Amino acid sequence: MPVSYAASQCTWTLTFHEMLRPLSSCSSSRPSIQTLFRRSCPSPMATLSTVPTQKSPDSTRDESTQKPNQPLQVAKRLEKFKTTIFTQMSTLAIKHGAINLGQGFPNFDGPEFVKEAAIQGIKDGKNQYARGYGVPDLNLAVADRFMKDTGLVVDPEKEVTITSGCTEAIAATMLGLINSGDEVILFAPFYDSYEATLSMAGAKIKCVTLRPPDFSVPVDELKSAFSKNTRAILINTPHNPTGKMFTREELDVIASLCIENDVLVFTDEVYDKLAFEMDHISMASLPGMYERTVTLNSLGKTFSLTGWKIGWAIAPPHLTWGVRQAHSFLTFATSTPMQYAAAAALRAPDSYYEELKRDYRKKKAILVEGLKEVGFTVFPSSGTYFVVVAHTPFGLENDVAFCEYLIKEVGVVAIPTSVFYLNPEDGKDLVRFTFCKDEGTLRSAVERMKEKLGNCPISWKDTLLRAPTREALMRFVRPIVLRVASPVPQTSGRLVRPVILRAASPIASGCFVGPVISKAMLPALGASRRHPAFVVPRMAPQVRRNSRYHIRLVALEFARAAGEILQEKTSKDVKRTTERLVRFAKRIFCDKEVH
Repeated sequence: MPVSYAASQCTWTLTFHEMLRPLSSCSSSRPSIQTLFRRSCPSPMATLSTVPTQKSPDSTRDESTQKPNQPLQVAKRLEKFKTTIFTQMSTLAIKHGAINLGQGFPNFDGPEFVKEAAIQGIKDGKNQYARGYGVPDLNLAVADRFMKDTGLVVDPEKEVTITSGCTEAIAATMLGLINSGDEVILFAPFYDSYEATLSMAGAKIKCVTLRPPDFSVPVDELKSAFSKNTRAILINTPHNPTGKMFTREELDVIASLCIENDVLVFTDEVYDKLAFEMDHISMASLPGMYERTVTLNSLGKTFSLTGWKIGWAIAPPHLTWGVRQAHSFLTFATSTPMQYAAAAALRAPDSYYEELKRDYRKKKAILVEGLKEVGFTVFPSSGTYFVVVAHTPFGLENDVAFCEYLIKEVGVVAIPTSVFYLNPEDGKDLVRFTFCKDEGTLRSAVERMKEKLGNCPISWKDTLLRAPTREALMRFVRPIVLRVASPVPQTSGRLVRPVILRAASPIASGCFVGPVISKAMLPALGASRRHPAFVVPRMAPQVRRNSRYHIRLVALEFARAAGEILQEKTSKDVKRTTERLVRFAKRIFCDKEVH
């Protein structure tokens, strides 16, 4: 990728690479959101700046005497990591005037009493280096809060380390306690900092994938991930990006495996105060686990002060030693006045946390109900301020392409979840939204999506043009016809309890899954040839037999869209491809020709 050399400043330049476009007849590679940007700077260590500096006296010399472009340089262990997805999407949001429901920072301020404490700290002259592992007042406040939450008494001087945000606490823990070649187990999807930090520590990652709809822990897969080389397991609960909360049963299984295999636990609990469906359980509070657990947390998420970057690590002394050693050479100390303000924040009454959860429940309801009305498949979120949805009803080939479309055409930002997986294919059908915004912002975002996605502007006609191969067609069509619905429970071979889902497709106003539906029942379901209902065919033969009428209606609409393309002045290749797709669609959707 070309890099322009600028002697006076370093900037980030937005670059829409063609690979980000939906797949075409001449492109088969998967687009990457990481190709969005190129960096233009005098050296890899240049500081970001938006203010040009004065030109040097020799800046007017002949171009032939200027220094040639220099390749960007980075250590091999970091070569595969690019600018974080959060920076990329936030930059796109600014460029296109989109509502940012991507990055997890609130658009409202933290409590006044906390801000006043920071101001007072500055006025009182608390502006020099703090003690490396934290000012005594904050260490004590962290220990007190931890005791209230878990019942565990910790020594603030020997077991609490203050860091520059939880991300630094994670880095200090990995670098201080993991040796090169050690295996560390992660649950995917995961916060992208985990992989990069483990790479810097020289660790080998063993991944256990949490899958929708409930993202429960696959116990057998987890057991097989442990080996004689396993040093640690990293848990994030409540979980980013899914909103999952690990249950007591799941934590008990993890704890028993860690004790059995003598494995450490690093637990990221930054969203512990945003637990909506159940009480948060800290791994350190389980029997026999405190001695092998490092608990990581921060101020920013709970108090809407993400820019302050105040975090901490709580661990027994023999583990705290390694964390502090790494911390000493990462940042040495954290902002002094902000530490005093953080101490004041952690002494907030319980009513603050109750009001916080009450407010976020309202925000969550606005976003979740809105996303469902638009046509997304929304997966349950028990904690954090994130929800994960399936974008497949809208026909774009992966999460990256959908997020680009959403920003440019709809004006709303989401995060593609493929960046949270070791294997991006595992997350290509999902995107993440955040509801840590004021209610007006959330409603505006929902209205934009209703207006531009509610009637599914990505038509079947566009789908055919974007997917001129059999494989691409399967990615576009089968999610609408097959994957929109969840598996239906069966009792003695009979389907029970109808489940109604909205399918935001140009050929359906609703997707009905339930007891066997016959042609005679269509009027009662509000279905017609113009807006057909269709039963998703599952393994049960009786469902497949009675679904044929509905599937034929789908095929009919599909064929009509293809016919519109054939009548237009398109290339012969596209026409030939479309004709093949029509024949293929007939074989998929029905057992006889569609006219």
